[in-house]
Amino acid sequence: MSITTSVGLASGIDTGALIEQLLAIEARPQQLAQQRVAQLQQRQAAYLSLNSSLLGLSGSADVFTSQRIFDSATATTTNDEILTASASSRAAEGTYTFVVDRLVSTKQVLSRGFADRDTAAFGANSFTFEGREAAIDDDIALTELLGGTGVSRGQFSITDTSGNTAVIDATRAVTLQDVVDEINLAQGITVTADVVDNRLRLSDAVAGGGNLIIQDLPGYQTATDLGIATTPTGTAANSLSSAELSVLSRNTALSALNDGLGIMIRDGTADPELIIDLDGTEFATIELGRVEQTYVTQDFESQGLMFTADTVYVPPDNPPDGFVAPPTEVRVDRARAATVGDLIDAIETQTNGRIKVDIDASNGTLTFRDDMGTSDITIRNGSSAQTTADDLKVSGVTGTGGSLTTGRLLAGAGTVLLDSLNGGSGINFSSLDLTITDRSGTEWELADLIEDELTVGGIFTPPSTLDQLVEVINDVLVDEGASNLRVDVNSTRRGLTVIDSSTATPTSNLIVTGGLASQLGLSTGSGGVASNETQGTSLEKQYVGLQQQLSDFRGGIGEGTIRITDAAGAVAEININEGVTTLKDLVDRISSNTTINVTARINDTGDGIAIVDDNGLFGSNSSILIEDVSGRVARDLRLEGEFTSDGTSLVADGSFQTVVTFDSTDTLDDVVQKINNSDAGVGVTVLNDGSEFSPFRLNLTSRESGVDGDFLLDTGGFDLGARTLSEAEDAVVFFGSDDPADAVLLTSSSNTLDRVIQNVTIDLVSASTEPVTVTVAQDIASIESAVDDFVASYNAVIDTIDGLTFFNAETLERGVLFGDATVLNVERSMVRIIQAPGALQGDLAFQRLFEVGIAIGEGGQLNFDRDRFREALESDPDDVESLFSERELLPNEPVQVLPGTFVADTQDDFGRLGVPARIGLLMDDLTNSVDGIVTARTDGIDTQIEQQNDRIAFLGEQLEDRRARLELEFLQMEQAIAQLQSQSASLSTLQPA
Repeated sequence: MSITTSVGLASGIDTGALIEQLLAIEARPQQLAQQRVAQLQQRQAAYLSLNSSLLGLSGSADVFTSQRIFDSATATTTNDEILTASASSRAAEGTYTFVVDRLVSTKQVLSRGFADRDTAAFGANSFTFEGREAAIDDDIALTELLGGTGVSRGQFSITDTSGNTAVIDATRAVTLQDVVDEINLAQGITVTADVVDNRLRLSDAVAGGGNLIIQDLPGYQTATDLGIATTPTGTAANSLSSAELSVLSRNTALSALNDGLGIMIRDGTADPELIIDLDGTEFATIELGRVEQTYVTQDFESQGLMFTADTVYVPPDNPPDGFVAPPTEVRVDRARAATVGDLIDAIETQTNGRIKVDIDASNGTLTFRDDMGTSDITIRNGSSAQTTADDLKVSGVTGTGGSLTTGRLLAGAGTVLLDSLNGGSGINFSSLDLTITDRSGTEWELADLIEDELTVGGIFTPPSTLDQLVEVINDVLVDEGASNLRVDVNSTRRGLTVIDSSTATPTSNLIVTGGLASQLGLSTGSGGVASNETQGTSLEKQYVGLQQQLSDFRGGIGEGTIRITDAAGAVAEININEGVTTLKDLVDRISSNTTINVTARINDTGDGIAIVDDNGLFGSNSSILIEDVSGRVARDLRLEGEFTSDGTSLVADGSFQTVVTFDSTDTLDDVVQKINNSDAGVGVTVLNDGSEFSPFRLNLTSRESGVDGDFLLDTGGFDLGARTLSEAEDAVVFFGSDDPADAVLLTSSSNTLDRVIQNVTIDLVSASTEPVTVTVAQDIASIESAVDDFVASYNAVIDTIDGLTFFNAETLERGVLFGDATVLNVERSMVRIIQAPGALQGDLAFQRLFEVGIAIGEGGQLNFDRDRFREALESDPDDVESLFSERELLPNEPVQVLPGTFVADTQDDFGRLGVPARIGLLMDDLTNSVDGIVTARTDGIDTQIEQQNDRIAFLGEQLEDRRARLELEFLQMEQAIAQLQSQSASLSTLQPA
């Protein structure tokens, strides 16, 4: 236990209290410094509060320019149960009419019933799935007919030969097949329609003795456009055909040629697409791709390039004073050729008009003609990277007498070019053998008859389209008396069929043999089929070509790196980058790689890319491995994975045809699992319809909606009993008129339209004949809300300033920043800008905020008069927007600091400025984190606080030193007193002697 006390034992003086009193007097400077820190902290908090409110005002002012609040819009509809709409910034205002004819539908197929799903064997060997691009009878839009002129939608009447009349309503027709269906579904007449050899054919099945009459209803011209309209008295025939409907014209898209493969065009390359020779000497090179290149004049001329109407001369940009101009530059900007007209113009322009190009519309060909002579004409590919001459079917052909004609480039409606069949190999007419034995046992040898049919004036002229060939065969059969036999497109739409329509009791199988039969996929072998119809094999229409652009190919093939390991174990990584724009570029890049021994090409079936291993290793363990290192190029081309040898070759085949193979023991459930695990793009489920004997059905549904999700199914002869529940159709909407015939046709692969009205998204809910109006208008509520926020933010700053600078004369209470010049200047600047006009040039209706209902009222607060604001907005919306939203940043010009020496001007200069923008600039001057005025004041206070804290610490150290000295002095005093007291005591004990 210890006892401490500040009272001196010798002196009895309370030294501790005395020291504290002495130090308290000396601590006054430190206390004053602490009070100063407290005051500075209050001012700092006040400035931070002011800064916060200023930032709030800055943000609400910035909304008018950064978010373009005056561009905000709303979209309302007259019937949300049919369609809904939403608008984003800058939506195109107006009133728009829509008729939702049909929603998007997905291909759905339902099979016949099966008794068992998980025990009994299903029985099929394989199913083949392929996209609609493999069809040999694809439909065509009405807008694409007549060389792009199109067929108008409307109504017409048909009166059959018996005098019965029906009205055909084609106002909602989208495709030629839609018109055919409307005719075939018409009630009360015996006329049917089909498309044969690019013509619409109408046939009356009953000879009624009268004329066949087809007339447009008043106000429409659909029948006239289709070429089937007759005179009011009609035609004395049981059938009639239109002129050719799908014909070549200047408006035909180059991408539509060659059954959708188009022609090779490469952008941004020095290689021309075509080279034209006259009499064996190179005459001209033809470029069709996009060109964006700048040449110095002399270089431009030295390359033999011509100055044309689309040549743009480019001077130097904004040359400063003293700038010495470089040699004159010439910029050539030319768009990619997109239509046949573009192709013709490019050839005629780049040959200075000497080579003319003529169109044979019905035959689908082009003729190149020497307009100044009769030179022999040859046309070559521009380089090994180009295939354009091949695509135009003129490569290796010489045109004599001054002209050269291409092969057929456009097939026509509902058919394909024979060149496209058998993977692009076409049909070889050196073998016309075709023998058909019908079910009665009668044999029909057709080869000689077909040759006679195709020989005109002693010249054998083979057909160029599948429809033409089929028509020849069917005409020969009719002429020979075999009218019970006909050739048609089979149920898979990928091949043909031979049908025996005889109802007599069969005595023979239906047998089709011969070289032509084999090429057409119709050969049954000598045994034939015990059926009145054959199911021909796929004609393997080519729909993948080297000329196709990667960006357009099946939704787009992006960039990436693929790794290929060949059968010998060699490995190469191949970069598919921006320099690879076509499938030709891609296969060339793979084939040219010297590390691996492979060749890339179009596969044999024309439906994908094949990579062939050239090592000659075909053992059971031989394989080629293809992987994506980055991106998904291999995956998107269906080339990802390990491919093994078949014993005679080793090929990685990226076919877009999907064959799902079944084992003999596979059940219905096994079939479902295998299809779902494949790349068929089809989802399969088993439905139980509740029937007693065969309740289980396969339900096959495309995984993609709309026309793009259509699929063709070949069951390999297995009786699936399939029926289509839902066809693959795009959504169809008519825009701009209550009458679909007068409206603009819109289609979509989803139930959303987002490109019809600028920045407006339309969601289709249900189909209806009722027109729905969509009104897109300026979003007044959002604008007023933004103005409200601006006014409230301004008033919040005023409230903050009032709270910081007030003075109460009665109580003498004052705000923290009372009399602060900086704060007072802030308020004065704000008021001045609010009351002043905007920095706007021109004779505007509104220059100041009070003119549109925003004025300073009591206490310096802004008031917002909504009625006056709306009146101003209605009377002149552009000027109101300018008053609030203008913020024009001027370009910085170089500043000359020395003769011939220029430096960049980094200071922003503004032209037109609305009032909020001027407030925003003021707020930036005040609150900028680097050099803002309020920021500087806050930083200054920080410095003062730091200095005061340093002083307080210094004074504290001095006080502690003083305390130590006082304590030492009092201790020494106590020691002295104690010593004296001790001496006194000692003396008092001494006795006198």
